[in-house]
Amino acid sequence: MGMHELFAPPKIKGVAVSPFLVTTPKDPWTGKPYIVMFAKDGAPEFSSLGSDQAPGGSGRAADLSVIAKE
Repeated sequence: MGMHELFAPPKIKGVAVSPFLVTTPKDPWTGKPYIVMFAKDGAPEFSSLGSDQAPGGSGRAADLSVIAKE
């Protein structure tokens, strides 16, 4: 699975699936796309390294991540 699969719904006759991304989400700290990794089950994980753009940190510099699940 890659990022392109997050933008286009699968073609399954008679099944409506959503939501899908319209644009690549951007990290507000950098203006660049979020870091995206995929778990073994294929779920995408969106991450930001925070304001300092370095691993770890606290407060505004803390790392954040969200795993997109149904």
